Amino acid sequence: MVWAERILRDAGLSVARSGDDLFIDGDAKLSVSIATASPVSVLIHWGLNIDPSGAPVKAAGLERLGWKNAEVLAFAKKLLTHYIEELEEIRVAQCKVRPVSD
Repeated sequence: MVWAERILRDAGLSVARSGDDLFIDGDAKLSVSIATASPVSVLIHWGLNIDPSGAPVKAAGLERLGWKNAEVLAFAKKLLTHYIEELEEIRVAQCKVRPVSD
């Protein structure tokens, strides 16, 4: 989500962040996020609205900002590239440490 905020700002958008949510136009929610625990893991869902139709709250989407499909796809590719790089860095960091034992 931090990378999404950075990329959107670099694209010239005025984005506000509150917790794990991104907003534009003051109170129009641009992102969707939820986290919950299952019996065996933690589940995280995060995304950006492209078309906010049907949202239960005041929402905005990338289409409303004038973004066309090509711009949305370019943004998604850039964001996912950063996400993959972070996951790779985490994996390398995990391998540097010995497991904790009782």
